[in-house]
Amino acid sequence: MAKKIALTGGIGSGKSLALDCAKELGYNTVSCDEISRKIYRDKTLKEEIKKEFGDSVFSSNGRLIRKRLAKLVFGDSRKVAKLNAL
Repeated sequence: MAKKIALTGGIGSGKSLALDCAKELGYNTVSCDEISRKIYRDKTLKEEIKKEFGDSVFSSNGRLIRKRLAKLVFGDSRKVAKLNAL
């Protein structure tokens, strides 16, 4: 059985760099950041986020501004739960 390693850490802690190094060494990798970016492109999800959290978390061209959403949501467990439910 192959070993699996999960890498976690705060913003700016070097997770992406470590992932890139693992890729260069030939390891199979999965990036949750890449997965979440794909999920957040879903039109239906974007509409639900807009209904729940407002237009301010989107740019003028309709792109989700993740930093704005995070600032609005994190720190309020009810908002985090709602976002996770979406």
